[in-house]
Amino acid sequence: MDRPALQNMEAQPSSHDQPGRAVNSCHRCRAVVRAPRPGRLCIRCVFRQMVGSVGLEQDKAEEFPRAFGDYELRAEIARGGMGVVYRAWHRPLNRTVAVKVLLAGAFASRHFLRRFQREAEAAASLDHPNIVPIYEIGEYDGQSFFSMKLIEGGTLGGTVPLGGRKRNTTERDDRTSLEPISEAGIARVIAKLARAVQYAHERGILHRDLKPNNVLVDTQGEPYLTDFGLARSLENDSTLTQSMSVLGTPSYLSPEQARGSQQLTTAADVYGLGAILYELLAGRPPFVGASILATVQQVLACEPVPPSATRGVSVSRVKNRDLEIICLKCLEKEPSRRYPSAEALAADLERWLRQEPIEARPASKRERLSKWTRRNPASAALAVTTVGAVFTILLGALLFASLLSRARRETEKVNQVLAYYLSVRERNDAEKAARMGELTAGLRSEGLRRHPLSIWYADFRPDVGFTLTGDRTDNDRSWDSTTPAGSGFDSHWTRELLVERTRVQE
Repeated sequence: MDRPALQNMEAQPSSHDQPGRAVNSCHRCRAVVRAPRPGRLCIRCVFRQMVGSVGLEQDKAEEFPRAFGDYELRAEIARGGMGVVYRAWHRPLNRTVAVKVLLAGAFASRHFLRRFQREAEAAASLDHPNIVPIYEIGEYDGQSFFSMKLIEGGTLGGTVPLGGRKRNTTERDDRTSLEPISEAGIARVIAKLARAVQYAHERGILHRDLKPNNVLVDTQGEPYLTDFGLARSLENDSTLTQSMSVLGTPSYLSPEQARGSQQLTTAADVYGLGAILYELLAGRPPFVGASILATVQQVLACEPVPPSATRGVSVSRVKNRDLEIICLKCLEKEPSRRYPSAEALAADLERWLRQEPIEARPASKRERLSKWTRRNPASAALAVTTVGAVFTILLGALLFASLLSRARRETEKVNQVLAYYLSVRERNDAEKAARMGELTAGLRSEGLRRHPLSIWYADFRPDVGFTLTGDRTDNDRSWDSTTPAGSGFDSHWTRELLVERTRVQE
């Protein structure tokens, strides 16, 4: 239905109108409305409110300024999934404020209405210099709203874009100039936010949705915590549903929130502060997946990449290393391994700013392995099984190689012994042959010289060149009488032979 048709429906009387029925004006656009009592919306404004609740474009030129109870709405500042924030003028007190109105208005579900009321009540109960103060909570024409201090500047997510740089709002033109933010400046901002979160914790309020877009920064660089839409009491709250407990931005959810745990503690907000610190240092959230489910899976199973490994900005490694350690301690998967409180985080950041030793220490390789094993038991079991199998195979191979090497060494020893004995035998055979030759020669020379018994007879044969001798046992010997060695008949032996022969003849 187009806009002229809506205007005609509002302006022209209906055939069913009864004479004398009250005629009033729309409180938003002042168009004539036939209603039983004043303060109602015309059909066109109702339609606009409905399409506005699903994010369609609106003609802002016609809407601003417009009256909203005691306020005059002058411009839209921000729009989220639950509400719209306007810059407004509070007529009774003559001051500029911010007014947040429930997006769906009178058509909001009880769930969104309860969240909206919870945000207003939680923020109104806190009075801290770094928490946006609430001025008024109310309802106008069926729409819930609350007014709060207007922070001139922007959100931490918009004021500090990727790369760790902030907007310079002193420029006269509309262009955005950027100037660098130091690590010290980032540490101061997070320390102030941590003190504000600690203040809320001490009053029993858990924020549960800490992220850069929920931190406002004024023109002086002062941070303000806002948007307590997911805040809950630290005591058991039976009004929270399971679906509500897992609401939040996936990239900044703590692992226990991502699991849908109902037993949340202050450690969840410490994780959120660490996620903000990580984005300011690294230029991106700690976990970013292709989808919401992929991001949640990273939050549950993956370790964040150190901020120094995700950016190309040259910084002091000593300071940045300690600041990085503080950040990663906040992002531990196990709540017990994070800072015990937001105050402890603020204290460590302040120690870093004073260049004092920090309390946080980087996780060792053993601790990182232990954490990975607890998060991935199936993968860890498979890895252990694989490593065990590989170790068994390697051990068997080493044992086989050892036995083979030992057998080779023993074989070499046996071969050496055999070679030695063969060489000795060959040497002995040669010596034996030589000695046998000498023995044969000796026997040939000596064996014929002597008889075992006394010579019984001798027969000289000079014509044939040898001599025959014999003893009493009829052992005969032949002698070569042509050589000196063979003759061997010296005068003493000849006389003995003659004596013996004479005795025989006698």
